[in-house]
Amino acid sequence: MTERVQWLDGARGVAIVMIVIHHAVILLAPLGLVHPDYVVARDLLATFPMPLFFLVSGVLSRSALTGSWGHLWRYRLAPLLWLYVVWTLVRFAWFSLVPLATRPDETDLVRLLVSPVWPTSGLWYLHALAVVLVVTKLMAGRVPLAVQLVGATLLSAAFFGPLDSGSIGYEGVAHYLLFFLVGAHFGPRLVGAVQGSTRVAPVLAVVAFLGAVVVVRLFVLQWLPIVPVVLSALAVAAGVLVLRHAPRLTSALRLDVLGRLTLVVYVTHFILLSAMTSLLALVVGPFGGAQPHPVLGVVALPVMVAAAVAGSVGIGTLVRRTPLESIYRLPARRASV
Repeated sequence: MTERVQWLDGARGVAIVMIVIHHAVILLAPLGLVHPDYVVARDLLATFPMPLFFLVSGVLSRSALTGSWGHLWRYRLAPLLWLYVVWTLVRFAWFSLVPLATRPDETDLVRLLVSPVWPTSGLWYLHALAVVLVVTKLMAGRVPLAVQLVGATLLSAAFFGPLDSGSIGYEGVAHYLLFFLVGAHFGPRLVGAVQGSTRVAPVLAVVAFLGAVVVVRLFVLQWLPIVPVVLSALAVAAGVLVLRHAPRLTSALRLDVLGRLTLVVYVTHFILLSAMTSLLALVVGPFGGAQPHPVLGVVALPVMVAAAVAGSVGIGTLVRRTPLESIYRLPARRASV
């Protein structure tokens, strides 16, 4: 493995852990089992994971986008949509058997039936990425790149602002198309710039991100639609630069390995989190209390996140080269997603 692959995968590893943390907060908060400091940290770091995933997806999709539509379908769209459909059904079946009082929509049959065209579940990223791939392919050679980037920036700001599609999937397309386009069109140059950066670069990037956060909160600028776009760009820059210059940390925490298993963790972790949440609900009640539990509020989240990540990786490893592997791979072709 090259250093370049290591820090790129390490960034994806950090991002997927942040997503698991985000979902753990969502599930534990109604039970009164999340310490307020966790929520503050989650909100501060929320600008990193999804923009990073779309940026990296753009970088990794360059060959698929420059090939034929058939090539794009076989190696990107079909595997993504297979995962989306299979795990939408798995998720519906799971919550039908093990319902969670705080997640009644998970067993909504209408939502299930319209999910192929109207994604509203936590699996939205798979659907949104497929849409973004098609949109980018359609624009290639037809819409000037400058127009694409300006349009995507305005679209992102508009949907971070007053507009609302009603679908988390299409919201994701609007929010993060810009990052995918940047990765698809400038990927090699971005990777080269990060690779060739000096040791002072991550320090400056982190200072710039934290400084921007302070300015936004100090002057109450959260209402400006462009603010999330700018903060996301700064967060991604800071994250990848830090990991580029911390290869030993990346290796020690196995973040680079985890980064190659992000889709396995992404589709699996929520079910594992919900199972643990159901067990905790038996102790504190389905809706907990007004104040966080003094002990569980501190302990539950990190334990659940670690267990969900490790459990997801473990399940993915166990089913490898068995008939159940098809829940993670398109059966007709062992295509990488």
